[in-house]
Amino acid sequence: QGVRAATGAQAAQQLRRDLRLGDHEPIQSVVDVLEKAGIRVMELRTRLAVDAMAGQLGDEDVVVLKPDVPGDRTRLNAAHELGHVVFRDCAELRAGDAGEQERRAFEFASHFLLTRRMLKEAFQGRSMVRLVQFKERYGISLAAMVYRAQAEAVLPKSLAKRLWIEFSRRGWRSREPGQVAEERATRFEQIIDAAILSGRLSWHQAAAVTGMREDELRDRVEEALGPTHQPSTQRKGGPFPKLAD
Repeated sequence: QGVRAATGAQAAQQLRRDLRLGDHEPIQSVVDVLEKAGIRVMELRTRLAVDAMAGQLGDEDVVVLKPDVPGDRTRLNAAHELGHVVFRDCAELRAGDAGEQERRAFEFASHFLLTRRMLKEAFQGRSMVRLVQFKERYGISLAAMVYRAQAEAVLPKSLAKRLWIEFSRRGWRSREPGQVAEERATRFEQIIDAAILSGRLSWHQAAAVTGMREDELRDRVEEALGPTHQPSTQRKGGPFPKLAD
């Protein structure tokens, strides 16, 4: 059910309590949270500049995610769309509310992935190595942490500004250091794969049942397997400026 008269942060805190998660515990899989909540999650490859979207199909909540997006972005995107579902933004469209809904959904997503207590701990010691460790543990981007820290006065604006400049210099606006496991919405492909491997369906039958072309269905299952290796990344070197006021 939707949440009323609550901020994004409050709704995120409530959902974490419902999931029996302590402040220090990471969300292992955002996609899994959505699916266990009865939300249909699927992937859609598109040339549109859209990483994710939420909507309704009849009475069913649907979240669509773009594949081939870095793991930290996928997690934030999925949590963001979960925020729209939690607040019933798609079911109760109101003119003029789009900006506020987006702000609230981002606030929800950020607090769902990383509590305020952990955000403050991430910036203790003012170490980029520590921030990257928090990124990898909680699956949230450095940019999202800095944005939050600036908005919640965990970091002074002057220091946050220096960090953004350094992010741009190092190319971190598009590709950050730190590895976050990829999250995939592949339940559909898992069901088809299991049916094919068990002999319950042939590819021809599966195509007929799903209304998809057989070659397209094969491609989707093959793509769901993921790459066999991860390409190495190059980083711009040099010492990072001190994280001090």
